[in-house]
Amino acid sequence: MMFRTIHTLEARGNILLEIVKERSGAGDPAMRRLIWRAADDLTHILRQRGLSYAELNSALVPQIKKSEIALLFDRASVESAAYGWQIHARVLPLLNPTSNHSILHGDLNDEAAPDNWIWTALQIHLQPSGNPFRMVGGNQIFCVYLNNVSPHLRRALHDTLKDYRPYIGYADTTYASQFKAYLSQTLVPAYLKHGRIILQSHPDDEPPPENENMLGYEFEDASLICRSVPSSYYGLLLSYKIERPVLPGDETDTLFSMNAISDTPADPASYELEIDQVKFGYLKDKKTGTLRHLGVLGSPKATLEQLIYAKLRSNYIYNLAYSDQLAVGKFNIVLELAPLDGGQPFRALAGLVHIPGTRRIRLVTFFG
Repeated sequence: MMFRTIHTLEARGNILLEIVKERSGAGDPAMRRLIWRAADDLTHILRQRGLSYAELNSALVPQIKKSEIALLFDRASVESAAYGWQIHARVLPLLNPTSNHSILHGDLNDEAAPDNWIWTALQIHLQPSGNPFRMVGGNQIFCVYLNNVSPHLRRALHDTLKDYRPYIGYADTTYASQFKAYLSQTLVPAYLKHGRIILQSHPDDEPPPENENMLGYEFEDASLICRSVPSSYYGLLLSYKIERPVLPGDETDTLFSMNAISDTPADPASYELEIDQVKFGYLKDKKTGTLRHLGVLGSPKATLEQLIYAKLRSNYIYNLAYSDQLAVGKFNIVLELAPLDGGQPFRALAGLVHIPGTRRIRLVTFFG
């Protein structure tokens, strides 16, 4: 069975698909074909630049065995108006030459948060660098956000950046929090690092260069090579979505993601979920540790179903796979649960398939 896969579809902060659907009056089958045509076009463009779309997966979807971190810097301590490049120039040489990351950035804007909320959040989440820092005003903190981070890289970044005066510390954003949700609405994609290649966007109306550097950062100083793709493709298919609950307005993102794998898209939380008894027996036998961490070991099958339903209502879906021959779609979602003992949250991945012609989805893979 041949499935094509879209790692992630960004219709949460990107209104391109909404505009196309509204202005064209296209139905759901036509929108599904348009989404896959865009994915095919991007795959071709990347191949021309020496990149494989399939190999970008680890930078574009959550990795349950890796971390995400927000590196935080005091803009007032950077002796340059070009603080963005000064800070990125400190971070990039510390990354593994073979690693893949989506990198987002932006100023933490206190206009989008209640008075003193950012400072309060930092007191909860910040792992301080030890460098002197005093919060004196809004937009003072610049954030560089990385996904797919190993424990070793997290330690290396923190230990090395301590010697950089503007670095105030990092926040571990692997697990859900109000601060992580805030960052998901505040930060914007900067670039995607794939090994020694930096992938950015360039304007759609420009001739198709392959190495445009719209940020203007001196990536070559870190022995990196720039490649670029049109912004419409980058924004839709190469933008990492920081996990957060489905906020008002995010429903459109879920529906377009479902539209990529179905001609009759609907909120997956409205579908009937099936976990057949054989599959549940396999999970109890082979995934004992995972079920124990999730607090459902020894519980009836309905308890696991309820947990998955809850997450379908509180996170986005990714790894959107579709078989044209069978008109079958599949997707993944991350389940995160705080353990009963109050320890570190546990994350597991659930893979689900949409049964064609029905409003049912079935659990097909589950691991943590």
